Amino acid sequence: MAKYDMCEAMCALPEGVVTMRRCSLVTPLVIFFVGVLLFVCNGFLEGGSDMNNLKSAIVLFGAVFVLLGGAMCVIRLGGGGKAPWCEKESCFLKKEELKFSKEDKMNVVNLVESQDFTNLRQLKQANVSAVMVVIWKTPSGGFEAAQVFEYAELELQPVSKLSVKA
Repeated sequence: MAKYDMCEAMCALPEGVVTMRRCSLVTPLVIFFVGVLLFVCNGFLEGGSDMNNLKSAIVLFGAVFVLLGGAMCVIRLGGGGKAPWCEKESCFLKKEELKFSKEDKMNVVNLVESQDFTNLRQLKQANVSAVMVVIWKTPSGGFEAAQVFEYAELELQPVSKLSVKA
């Protein structure tokens, strides 16, 4: 799929507007330490017969949080996956996919090339992705990059060049 080519094209923009970065480790570490905190809290509970169910539930949730947080940390540190990062707004880009029918292809291409993304989003979308627009944008909408793709021979092929609205 040409999504990776699109990310490479965004990274090649002048002035280093977009770079590839790893996602933050804050969330996995918080999940991991919440699990550890649940284990510590379990140690302070008395071992009466009326507390066995509560203690078992705390151990279960603690173990799930520790394993989940640890796995997420390992994946983020060891994985090769990086996400596009906008240097101007200091945030990750969000991916949006719009799907259209074949009949709307020329209209969609014209809207993307003219960088009219608001009218593009107002077009009626189809259930099948014969023509697909991939938009990478910042949450505030200050940076948007879009490209049109269509399915040809069971593969996504680019129809237009990368259009950037900064």
